[in-house]
Amino acid sequence: MVARAFTLLELMISMAVLLMIVFFVGQLMSSATTTIVNSGKLLDSDNQARLIFSQMANDFAKMYNRTDVNYYFHSTGTNSQQGENDEFYFYSEAPGYIASQDLSGTTEATINSASLIGYRVSDTISSGTRAELERLGRGLHWMDSAAQTGAGHATSVLCLPYLIKDNFSSAITDLYNNSSNPNPVPTTTLAPEWDVIGELVFRMEFCFLLKSGSFNNIPVSPVGSKDNLGASVPPGSGDGLTSGYSVGSRWYDTTAQLGYCCTSPTPGQAVWSPLGLQDVKAVVVTIATMDLKGRATTTAAAINSAIAPLTNFIGNDPSNPGPVPVPVADAWIKKSENVADFLSATNGLSKLAASSIRVYQRFFYLN
Repeated sequence: MVARAFTLLELMISMAVLLMIVFFVGQLMSSATTTIVNSGKLLDSDNQARLIFSQMANDFAKMYNRTDVNYYFHSTGTNSQQGENDEFYFYSEAPGYIASQDLSGTTEATINSASLIGYRVSDTISSGTRAELERLGRGLHWMDSAAQTGAGHATSVLCLPYLIKDNFSSAITDLYNNSSNPNPVPTTTLAPEWDVIGELVFRMEFCFLLKSGSFNNIPVSPVGSKDNLGASVPPGSGDGLTSGYSVGSRWYDTTAQLGYCCTSPTPGQAVWSPLGLQDVKAVVVTIATMDLKGRATTTAAAINSAIAPLTNFIGNDPSNPGPVPVPVADAWIKKSENVADFLSATNGLSKLAASSIRVYQRFFYLN
């Protein structure tokens, strides 16, 4: 009997084939791991965006949509990310919370069903703070106690001509919140009322879909033969027919951020009524998220530098007509998907953080 065995060449070929199989399996596992990790990141962002928009939808659904109620859609200010539309405040029957230190009391008899609701992103508000989406839910009383009125410390339901930006300025300009950035030295007798509801969100912008079908950054749609959408003061009795205004003409006071509708243009006796959000069909909110692993690879300052490349919504400017305004979501997606270009526009942002950015948008239709 002749003994037979593998030749050296056969062994070498077998080893090569085995190594190739191991290599391809390794590549397959690596690809699958990357896909799973990326899917996990996307799932985290999707889930958070869904929860945020669900909360906003509930707040908007219960909003007081009346002409005699003040709304404050913030376009400039202390906490404004870009100096444009990225904060908003309104009255709603959505849940709000009464602080235990509230001097007006916390008993059922002192509390009504109205709340002051607000949303903002807490960028650059204190050293080391991460950009996160915050919600203000202040439960309101029917009446203020004397110790809390004035200086922006109001705690009651306040409609026009009282302005949210003035009567609740303490809460609006408070740079601290209840969760990731508590105030070490409380500046008021009330506990901080802001809560982080989106730790992945680092940018937010809103605009209005008007009933005319156009988008704008103010809640007023020009409809009259003459409108004034860039005034710095409210209209007066002299702003009537002799000035070219007619019934239905619109006026927007950019200082108080209030819209008006002309109901009687009688010369010298013109009447302008508060417009509220009557010209608005929907509020369009766009947010950008960055997952926690991406955030962990960069600094708070670098994350804040990623705000600027995601440009503001630009509304209609009657004095400088241009392209038809549209919500910013598409522009943000195109910008963030070009990672190299996006990184060049930031300061110290990591590639991992830039590649983890996701953009979401939702229309909240008003009743």
